Formats: sequence, structure tokens, C-alpha cells
Amino acid sequence: MPLVVAHGPLLDQIVDLTYPIWNEGLTRRAYAQWNAAQMGTSWGREHLARVALVDDAGALLATAKRYQFRVTLDGREARAVGIGAVFTPDPLRHRGHASRLIELLVDEATTRGDALALLFSENSTRGEQDTLVYKAGFALGDTLNDSNYRTLSSRVRSSFGA
Repeated sequence: MPLVVAHGPLLDQIVDLTYPIWNEGLTRRAYAQWNAAQMGTSWGREHLARVALVDDAGALLATAKRYQFRVTLDGREARAVGIGAVFTPDPLRHRGHASRLIELLVDEATTRGDALALLFSENSTRGEQDTLVYKAGFALGDTLNDSNYRTLSSRVRSSFGA
């Protein structure tokens, strides 16, 4: 099950499937334009990608946004990966696809030398978050506001003492 950067028809499928969840009141067309605009900024072109776990035939199993950025930990600059907008199509849920996608993204970040991985979740129930988070080896972080948006963190490399 390869991890790929989503483009073309695969990206269109992801936009179609995620639109009902994350449209923020936009039309389908505006939602697609908003997603494209995020990735089309100078920062987005360098640091943001919509990735997908696909089967051997190229069919979508799960998807997420991957953010690559720099952080300061204990006064030292380091690379980090952010994983957000994790999504599995309804007929494929509860088969481990999202967990596998997160595992592959963390493995990729570790190979790249990243010091930290952050997992962001906002639309699942607390029970669903806990299951996904702990399966993927993350620790639950603090609530950022009154919605159920949570920052989930861990995977700090030992060179930073955690």
C-alpha cells in the first residue's frame, strides 16, 4: 500500500469525499479552490501536501494533509511534520488504513530526520481520536479552544530529552 502525493483525479476524489465534512459553508467549487489556494501559496508549495494511502490499483484507502516545517525545541531549531485532515472513506473505515497512513508519514519524517510529529484532529469524537491517536503512538495534547479541536503530540526524538 503506497503513500502518494494526491494530484489530478485522486485529489478530485478526495475533495469530493471531504467536502461534506470540511466545507465551512463553501460551495463544492469554492472548497476545491480554497484547497488549491492553500497548496498554491509560496509556503504551501514548499511545506504542504495532500497525501493518500492507495491500494496496488491506485484506489484511495485514506488521506491526510502533511505539513513540513521548522520548530524550536529546547532552544534548538529542528524539523517537524504535522499530520492533519486524516480521512478514510466510510466503506473502508475500521480496517487500519488511517493508522497505516499515519505510521508511514511518521516513518518518512523519521527517515528525513524530523525531531517531532504532530497529529491534528478536529472532527472526530473524543473516543475516535483516542483510538487513532494511541494506536499511532501519540499522546493526547491540550484543547486549543471550546470545539473538539485537539493537538496531539509525541514522537520527540531522544536527542531532545523526551
